[in-house]
Amino acid sequence: MPHQQLQSTIQKSLIILTLFISNQTLADNKNVQTFPNEKAIVFTTMDNKTTDAFEGYIEVPENRNNSKSRLIPVKYVRFPATGNKNGSPIIYLSGGPGGSGIDTAKYPNFRFPLFMALREFGDVIALDQRGTGASKTAAKCVSSQTLPLTTKLTNKNVTQLYQKAANECVDFWQNEDVDILGYTTTQSALDIEDLRKHLQAKKVSLWGISYGSHLAFSAMKELNGSIDKVIIASAEGLNQTVKLPAETDAYFTRLQQAINTQQDAKNAYPDIVKLMHKVHKKLDENPMAVSIPQKDGTEIDMLFQKVHLQIIASSMISDPQRGVKHLLMLYKTLAQGSDAVLIEFLKRGYFTKAPISFDAMSFAMDIASGVTDEGWH
Repeated sequence: MPHQQLQSTIQKSLIILTLFISNQTLADNKNVQTFPNEKAIVFTTMDNKTTDAFEGYIEVPENRNNSKSRLIPVKYVRFPATGNKNGSPIIYLSGGPGGSGIDTAKYPNFRFPLFMALREFGDVIALDQRGTGASKTAAKCVSSQTLPLTTKLTNKNVTQLYQKAANECVDFWQNEDVDILGYTTTQSALDIEDLRKHLQAKKVSLWGISYGSHLAFSAMKELNGSIDKVIIASAEGLNQTVKLPAETDAYFTRLQQAINTQQDAKNAYPDIVKLMHKVHKKLDENPMAVSIPQKDGTEIDMLFQKVHLQIIASSMISDPQRGVKHLLMLYKTLAQGSDAVLIEFLKRGYFTKAPISFDAMSFAMDIASGVTDEGWH
């Protein structure tokens, strides 16, 4: 065999052997426990960091209140413990609702280092809750309703459009044999109990962010004796999914207090509530006609109104660390009569000519788990 051909054959063999070994490392390690429906993988983040892990799933009823319910998969990635402590498995509960725990673990310079650090205390589970990420089985619903971009809108108009779209989508999912009534926080909490049994653990610890904290609180309520420890960030209580106006007002009061601790920021934004009311009033009286550049070189005409700005604001304040400074700049430039910052926002695709659409999980979870009757009063 010629030398070059022999060298090429050896290199290919080494690559195959390396891939084989990387896929067998955890499975062949007798000190690492495995569970049904798991396979060893090399987990890779978006910035190409890697670690050995297990990919697995359980099957749960889509709706435990329906005896004829179909089974749906709930998938996860398990990072085995690295420390000497044999702690309870730590399950990451993503926010949203609708966020993917597995994808969160992949984000560069985000939560991956936390996943890895927590392995010192036990297995760490990146969970894709029912209907999210790799656990998604219900098709996205695209309604026939479209939010008009160049027509003057009222809150009533927008509400009616979304109600019609929602009714269409419920019919769509029913025709697809999706039991939309199964997508509740209580059902997701019971999924955690099934996962605990699958992992053969006496108890599990929960790490919940935003809606994930809401799910953690529900699990604490439903799963008596199954929860070890709970880590909460951006807490959302069981009666707090629907954000009342008073809570939003309190948020901006706290934000102004934080701004006032820095003189430059205070000079730039001495009264953000007054600024926001000023811009809202301005857009109510004179909506802005803008053209939004598209990637294909075309433009979309839009009559930008108060309701559009409120939709953007509600999205941005949900991620204050990354969103608030940009939102404040948007309000400031709009108050000055400039649309330069606005155009950059709109180029991200906040508003398009596409019909109103919903994902089953995020659509149903908030409706089913939002607020009690007492919470409205």
